Amino acid sequence: MPKPDESHGPRYSMAFFCQANKDAVIQGPQKKYEPMTANDYLQMRIAANFGGTKTVR
Repeated sequence: MPKPDESHGPRYSMAFFCQANKDAVIQGPQKKYEPMTANDYLQMRIAANFGGTKTVR
């Protein structure tokens, strides 16, 4: 919790999937965005953060 002299600005949240069911379709309660699968969301975020490159080990 912020202290009285700290910012009380807006808070943001984002989806976090830990071993998500790849076939699960997700969509926000207000349906602001198109529904997508958990796998599509994870791939989109990986591509945004790492340029979509994969390292084979």
